[in-house]
Amino acid sequence: MWERAHLVELRGFVQYDHKEFCVSISPKGASCSCHDFVVRGVHCKHIAFVAMAELAHEAAERSAHRQVQEVLRAGQ
Repeated sequence: MWERAHLVELRGFVQYDHKEFCVSISPKGASCSCHDFVVRGVHCKHIAFVAMAELAHEAAERSAHRQVQEVLRAGQ
């Protein structure tokens, strides 16, 4: 399960095929301004992209933090 303690709402804009879609992800659910979500009510690739981008960003932050800690320990 994807959860972030301090996360209230994650918003992103996805540009695709000369169109821009607004994506919102919160503990209550996710939404997108694309046709699939608005008309069909299904979670779309834009929601998946924003969620994966956030997870990748978090992983990169954790990795960078670990590298800094390793450098600091090596210098002691």
